[in-house]
Amino acid sequence: MPNELEKMEEFFIRRLDGYDGHMLQAVEDAAEGYKVLAGQLPEGAQTLLDLGWGTGLELEEPFARAPELDVIGIRFTLM
Repeated sequence: MPNELEKMEEFFIRRLDGYDGHMLQAVEDAAEGYKVLAGQLPEGAQTLLDLGWGTGLELEEPFARAPELDVIGIRFTLM
């Protein structure tokens, strides 16, 4: 059916290869936003909760600040 909605998981999988590049190039100030987000980590943070994780692009900056950071990722799937 041409009007059938695409499931979110299928949508994401089809676009996975270009997702990070798209976010960094097409979304205004995305790279800077990830740095600002990492800057909000409290000094000495040991654990980070990532809700709705995908490729992990947003985790590069926090890991640069705190390489030993433990990340708990929760992924939401719509059925």
